[in-house]
Amino acid sequence: MNLATILGTFAGYAGGLATEWVKQWASAWFARHEIRGAVRAEIGGVLITLNFFIMSALETGAAEDVVLKYFPAPAHLESFQFYWNQKRDRILRLPEWPRLKGWDESLAAIAIGPHPPPFAAIMLLQSLLIAPLDKCVDRGSKKFIQQILDQREVDSYRTKYFSDYVSS
Repeated sequence: MNLATILGTFAGYAGGLATEWVKQWASAWFARHEIRGAVRAEIGGVLITLNFFIMSALETGAAEDVVLKYFPAPAHLESFQFYWNQKRDRILRLPEWPRLKGWDESLAAIAIGPHPPPFAAIMLLQSLLIAPLDKCVDRGSKKFIQQILDQREVDSYRTKYFSDYVSS
């Protein structure tokens, strides 16, 4: 064996390893972007529903009636449920999957959770601005969420409830 044969063999082996690594990386990258894209598309509609729900609940003060209007059945992200039930191996590659699963469960329990539904909805919105769930919303949605949270009524309700909850 001469040096050229050894170097050629080593280069072929290294090229094969690099090709396999690129395939795995590309597969994971496309899977993450596919799942995040589906979740982003669905969260956009959920954000609008949560916005109307929060504003209606704060205006009327009757959160239970408003909950039944906006959430007659437990709400879920259908895209997350699809990937969780059908393609679990792909969703488990997402670094944010445990938080996304918890967010989906909190969305479903908005009417029956330990906190009043408007507060729970405000906290759901707030959690979408914190890493790693911030990867599941686009820039426009982040601005929309921030506009909702910056409204005087929403901020005063959140602050009042939090201070009452902590003091009790």
